[in-house]
Amino acid sequence: MEQRRRNLVLVLILIAAVCLFVGLTLSRRETHAERVDFLMDTFVEQRITGPNAEKTGEKAYQALRDFDEALSLYNAESQISRINAAAGREPVVVEQMVYDLLKRARDLSEQSYGAFDFTIAPVTTLWHEAKAEGRPPENDAVAQRLALVDYRRVRFDDAARSVMLEEAGMAIDLGGIAKGYACDIVRQIYRESGVSTALVSIGGNVYTYRAPKGEQTYHVGIRNPLGDSADPMMRLNITEEVIATSGAYERFFEYEGVSYHHILSTQTGQPAETDLLAAVAISPDGALADFLSTTFFVLGRDAVLEAIAQEETLLAQGEQPQFRVIAVDRDHKIYVSPSLRGQVELLEPEQFQIVELSGDEIKKITTD
Repeated sequence: MEQRRRNLVLVLILIAAVCLFVGLTLSRRETHAERVDFLMDTFVEQRITGPNAEKTGEKAYQALRDFDEALSLYNAESQISRINAAAGREPVVVEQMVYDLLKRARDLSEQSYGAFDFTIAPVTTLWHEAKAEGRPPENDAVAQRLALVDYRRVRFDDAARSVMLEEAGMAIDLGGIAKGYACDIVRQIYRESGVSTALVSIGGNVYTYRAPKGEQTYHVGIRNPLGDSADPMMRLNITEEVIATSGAYERFFEYEGVSYHHILSTQTGQPAETDLLAAVAISPDGALADFLSTTFFVLGRDAVLEAIAQEETLLAQGEQPQFRVIAVDRDHKIYVSPSLRGQVELLEPEQFQIVELSGDEIKKITTD
């Protein structure tokens, strides 16, 4: 009798172990999830493979929604809007994440040679209204708003974790780095969730996590700046980095035969005049990639060639660059960072040409 009882207990233990193994196996089963949401004034697309793919996508969506609510220029309850509303009157205490991102934006503004300024919001909102009306704003109105743009007039108090704009009418717009930083937020969620591979696209910013099964990298299409969104100009083989793209083909309107795009010059308050059709920056740092794609687009080809020359110097010294760049000029020539040249594939050879320059050739072009 005692032996039968022992045998029964052993059988029950084995059954429990099998059930536990099956349960763990099912919980780790590879699943695939795709979703598209509208956040941060753009479409956010996720493709996730791995355990709990749907839950991971939902978690990323919730994190991005909270991020958008904290930073949106057009949400009156956001922390950015509260800073803007208190301009010229009083400082506003913000969350640590917002405070750190604002200080990062200040530092990047200082490093951009005037191409980027996170206090551009007075001009941004003017052009936002102009687009809704279908006609550009008056030059006097632009000049009045532009006088309020100056990142050096933002006061930070580290002890109080507060931010203040010195003059009424000043305002902050983090549109130049927010989407890239959002990719960094999603990256952390993918890592913590243990998914096998994933891709997120946030309005011109793409982050790839690991690589699809059987592949070493993702194959990300770079849009043809002369075509539509489904028309890739080239393919970039890369993973674990953020790819940020800026060009005049997104968010523009036409008035009396003239096209007005959304990337504004901090010097004129008008859509930036540039010799580039598109600029792409690639970096593990999403905020940096987002900032650089806009900055290079505004500064133009010479700035891109200078960055390529600096990268060649770093590589010759055995150092790795913080970012890489791809740019397309108005002559349909494509300039590619040296460390990327084995990772790009041109899909439109009849329309575009990849130009490989080095050292003296770059110096000659930038000084002519």
